[in-house]
Amino acid sequence: DFSYNGIRSIEQIAMKRVNMVHTWEDEAEIRFGEENETGGKYALLSLEAAVKDLKEGTIDALVTAPLCKGNIPLPGFTGHTGFIGDAFGSNDYLMMLISDELKMALVTEHVPVSEIAKHLTKELIYSKIKILHKSLSYDFGLDNPRIAVLALNPHAGDKGAIGTEEERVILPAIKKAKDENMLVMG
Repeated sequence: DFSYNGIRSIEQIAMKRVNMVHTWEDEAEIRFGEENETGGKYALLSLEAAVKDLKEGTIDALVTAPLCKGNIPLPGFTGHTGFIGDAFGSNDYLMMLISDELKMALVTEHVPVSEIAKHLTKELIYSKIKILHKSLSYDFGLDNPRIAVLALNPHAGDKGAIGTEEERVILPAIKKAKDENMLVMG
């Protein structure tokens, strides 16, 4: 029982209304909350249309909702973030989870927990800190954003007793960001 303005193009937007752009002509039956091939097909068509509008500058931002990755008919599809990064030919992107109180960013995404340590590098962590700092400043208007970097291992590795990633990889990235006058701790 949701009222929205159904449109075919961005030019038809009605201000102060929820506008839904129809990205296909088919009469498809989409059952929300149900995993099926039809939902995956049309979720991908919608994502492709939104990315096309982003690339053309028709829209300025894209907010996505969860989707079932197993239903997307695209080999190697791991999620929205990587899909959008690939579409723009960039590895320089960041997945963020946002609420009024907290903005959280991920260094890795869609990687099994057992493999996270293999993917962490000083360069990757530093790159994500820089992107987050820029976004917090530019997109959220924070003059000198404070960034907390979480440890990978319990007790931050406990000086190597539980893991060495904090000492070898995470702390050097934090130090580099601090050297560039970013307010980063962890």
